[in-house]
Amino acid sequence: LRAASRTYAARFDPGTVEVTPAFGETAPRDYPLLVSLRSVRRGHQRVFTAGSAAAPTPLLVGESVRYRHGDGIVERYDVRADGVKQSVVFANRPAGTGDLVVRYSVATDLECAPATRARELRFRVADLGGIAIGAVTGIDARGRSVEGHMSFDGQHLDLVLPHEFVEEASYPIELDPLFGPELNIGVSFADHFPDIAYDASSNIYAIAFEFPASGNPDVWVMRIDAATGTRLGSANVGSGSGRQTHPAIASINQSDRFLVVWQDDGSGNGDIKCCGMDAATGALSQIVTIAGTPAAELAPDVGGDAFDNLDVEGLVVWQDAGIGILGVQVTLAPGLGDPVVMGSPVILDPSPLSANPTISKSGGLDPANGGRYLVAWEAMISGASFLGVIGVDRDLNVLTTPSVLPGGFGASNPDVDGDGSQFLLVYERLEGPAPAPKDIWCQPLEFCSGGTALCGAAGGPLANTSGDGEREPAVAFLGPMYAVAWSVANPGSTTEYRIAITNVVPGSGRRCGSLGVTGRDPGHHNSHPALCAMRSGGANSEEGLLSWETLQLSTGNSLLRSHRYRPFTGGSVTPRPGVGSCGNGGTCGTEGPAALGNASFRLTLRGADPMASLAFAFGDTTLAAPSSCGSCSWINP
Repeated sequence: LRAASRTYAARFDPGTVEVTPAFGETAPRDYPLLVSLRSVRRGHQRVFTAGSAAAPTPLLVGESVRYRHGDGIVERYDVRADGVKQSVVFANRPAGTGDLVVRYSVATDLECAPATRARELRFRVADLGGIAIGAVTGIDARGRSVEGHMSFDGQHLDLVLPHEFVEEASYPIELDPLFGPELNIGVSFADHFPDIAYDASSNIYAIAFEFPASGNPDVWVMRIDAATGTRLGSANVGSGSGRQTHPAIASINQSDRFLVVWQDDGSGNGDIKCCGMDAATGALSQIVTIAGTPAAELAPDVGGDAFDNLDVEGLVVWQDAGIGILGVQVTLAPGLGDPVVMGSPVILDPSPLSANPTISKSGGLDPANGGRYLVAWEAMISGASFLGVIGVDRDLNVLTTPSVLPGGFGASNPDVDGDGSQFLLVYERLEGPAPAPKDIWCQPLEFCSGGTALCGAAGGPLANTSGDGEREPAVAFLGPMYAVAWSVANPGSTTEYRIAITNVVPGSGRRCGSLGVTGRDPGHHNSHPALCAMRSGGANSEEGLLSWETLQLSTGNSLLRSHRYRPFTGGSVTPRPGVGSCGNGGTCGTEGPAALGNASFRLTLRGADPMASLAFAFGDTTLAAPSSCGSCSWINP
């Protein structure tokens, strides 16, 4: 039996399943992943062991394949566009006590580092992609679910469900991870400078980037299914007679379209151009010139509109080499119509030396403030580089006077996001006089004095290890936390760089939780990270997308890669004495992971006697070491 989609192929043999990601013609060969069920145990008691009988024959049932192992254990593989959804069904409660562990043997040339208690595993090959095995979930006959975990020792993959769920569940129960392809998100081996936007209605990310299709860079956009990671197709949106650079993209929520902007050098000087893209279909409008004077108009950025009351405007900012920082409002109505530039550009900063502007990804959802944005840029004063900021509304009315932030040596390369009321500005800063390495700093800002001024807590460093060379920060607002990513040199190397990411507490600028690191492949330079939250700048989000450029130093090939990012990945909480039972009736439950800094975590009781006395006792049974989040501490009881 065989199965195939546009992103993978699968083969089902007696006792063994083979999944091969579709890397395409650029791959030197296939990289299959073979798995076979070896054993099932409950605590120390072995429930099932392979090899005691002939390998089971795969049975086709609709669009799923099933292996019957006896003792009420059935493997099921549902064939889907985004991958193979594997389930192990237990008709009866397995004998023994303790966690339920389903062990597979794994054979592959894809690389995956050993891991314990992992939520997700990625089997990869450099420069191509790989297969991601998603979160393990247990589901019982009444629809109650629990999150499990995975472990991998280089040869064996263990899928684990906690003892409490296995003991108290209504049978049959199902254990179901997803084997899905993880592909690179660009179109070639020469993709650069990604930027990301998200459309809530279609649940689609769009990634704009440079790709030199015919010698000069062109602007392309790749659409990504946010639920599965499947690439939905790419389009060349900015082709022309000259260089097309500095792509930026934003979501116009009420139009269900993306506004793409870029710098066009076809005239000999920089011009600013744009087009619209339908989020669901990828259909493009005509290209519209935003700024095309004889002056050099450079480095555009765009902020979208998350509002729900028929607002369909985006704000575009850029550098005019003879004037300063300019901005204009652009309307992108629903349908397939072209963008419309509204009125003349507004001068946001009148200094001809100001450069590299950035704008928050949307004006937020709060109707009371009318949708407000923060614009920041590099400001040169007496030969030193500082950061300038200004607040504007969705109609590009200036709300605050331009101001320069106090800083140290060489502040540059800013990025900003927020919710329309409060923002986080991130930037590079030299450790000392040039040519010193750089650190990553941040500055919280918010509207104050009735919305006529910007103020905030004192800024400070997010990453300032001496000599490390941290640079190119990106920020996204996810509601309960900001996510900030940057590029940092591998220890002992001046050419190999990796990508770091962390949470930052809104309003304080303090890091919260551990530092995540990705893109650590030897021989690679990972750079230019981009971040986007689901419903960026609008409602709170539990997830975002991190993308970046990875350069293979030996060949010069440059790819775009991506990871889903969640600000909170804490442990699950199991209500006691049992799921679904409580004194005076009712059902105990939780909302969200139990994680430091997760203000939205809730203990719930539904359907209880209204006159019942309530008591909650919250304890950590993992014996994990205490950790901290800013001034808060988690005390292990």
